[in-house]
Amino acid sequence: MSGAGRDTGNRSPRLRPEIYWKYGWNDGNLANLTGSAKGGDLRPLGVPYLPAGGYTPADIIHAYGYDQIHSSGGTGSNTTIAIVVAFGCPENTLRSDLDDFCSYFGISTCTPTVVYPTGKPEVDDSGWAGETMMDVEWAHALAPDANLLVVVSQDDLDANLNQCIQYASTNADVVSMSWGGPEDPSDPLNHFLFTNTGVSFVAASGDSGKEVDWPPSDPNVLAVGGTSLLLSWNKTIGSETAWGGSSGGISKYQPFPSYQAGWSSVNSGRQIPDVSFLADPYTGVYVYNTDPITGEAGWSINGGTSIACPMWASLLACRSSLAGSPNGFLHPLLYGSASIPGKSNRNEISSSVFRDITHRQPRYPNDPYQAFSPTQGYDLATGIGSPVTAAVAALSPSSTSPVSVNFPAIEPVTYSPGLRVRLDANSSRGNLPIRFTSSKPAVAAVEGNSLLIRGAGTTSITAGIPGRSVAPVSRTLVVERAPVSPTTGNPSSVPHQNGILPSPAVSAPSVPTHQ
Repeated sequence: MSGAGRDTGNRSPRLRPEIYWKYGWNDGNLANLTGSAKGGDLRPLGVPYLPAGGYTPADIIHAYGYDQIHSSGGTGSNTTIAIVVAFGCPENTLRSDLDDFCSYFGISTCTPTVVYPTGKPEVDDSGWAGETMMDVEWAHALAPDANLLVVVSQDDLDANLNQCIQYASTNADVVSMSWGGPEDPSDPLNHFLFTNTGVSFVAASGDSGKEVDWPPSDPNVLAVGGTSLLLSWNKTIGSETAWGGSSGGISKYQPFPSYQAGWSSVNSGRQIPDVSFLADPYTGVYVYNTDPITGEAGWSINGGTSIACPMWASLLACRSSLAGSPNGFLHPLLYGSASIPGKSNRNEISSSVFRDITHRQPRYPNDPYQAFSPTQGYDLATGIGSPVTAAVAALSPSSTSPVSVNFPAIEPVTYSPGLRVRLDANSSRGNLPIRFTSSKPAVAAVEGNSLLIRGAGTTSITAGIPGRSVAPVSRTLVVERAPVSPTTGNPSSVPHQNGILPSPAVSAPSVPTHQ
């Protein structure tokens, strides 16, 4: 990932992917003959434990802990990942290459949906075809039950890619964008593309070292940087260091977002990346791809933040299926979870949720980059770090606004034996459980979402959200004494008023209330 300029001045108004093959450091999108050893550069120095080949889906699933999420039901079911690309690849080879990839690694295949919001491409592009297959294969491998929506732009012009982002934002839960180009003064005008707060937008930070790219620079987009990954003998993470090509920096044009407050002494603009994942092509992953121009098919070992992006997108899809609700705008939740409770020092990151990347791999021969060096805490190389995936998947649901409890007033009632009052309260999030308590159970006892009225008096009923630091809301309930009467009516004839439910004629272990 990374690209040429995007304005219409002295630079081309195009965005291009830049996929790095393992063989031929810095060959970029010239290395389009799949599996060929182009360039012949030496392997990086000081990294003696390179994998014999690329990493497999099983390697990544176990190393990063996706297997724990999958076993708990977080497989991406009932979610849609939109992969936005330009040119794409022929639909027949997309599906056959995915089938071959899945068959080789013993993964159940799927049938991605391919759409062309700006019209079908008129030409093929080998670089974008490789990008498309890498994103599709690995998004599926890590979120096997997610629906894949491949949104293909007719070309790599800004205007058409922007239309594809708009389409994806209304048809998916997570939008993955493994491409970009150097930021431009006009970028804030495109912020509207990412304002659907029910959708998570993820973008590769870039592969050009000290450079700020768009779309990852937008404050509503999760910018994913890159790491170099080495596994130990038991396929767990042996070491994870910053990848030298990972782009990062401080935006000149995007505003400083509140969720990054306290993480840096500089607050002049949006800082990227936010997070990181495996990207180093020398510790890369297997991809099966058919070049649409040469027709050559085969395996390659790919890297770049282009692969880190769909890996994070798949994690969010798994998290969504585990929570049973969309992720939406996650930045405040992720940065908040990286903080250590009780510590104001943001130079420390909670190791239970993120791996703080504090070292950089040795530089490659003829390394073209002068990338930022990682430090303890947030840095412009890897953000707040790479995920402890099971912990990220288990984080409480996110929201763009604080969670609150909506609990209307309770009208006074007159005591009657067996009388029940329904409690109508909910969270502003809509899907969080409400727990009620009564200050005087002798007056009204809580039974689930209703009250059993036991006697006359006044009690305070409190509604809260268990496990969340949310201000509870209390309402006063007044239970008046019944007027003295020579006869008493049948309790079951009490009318439905203000949530009041009649008593059952026959006692039972539990009484359902009206919903």
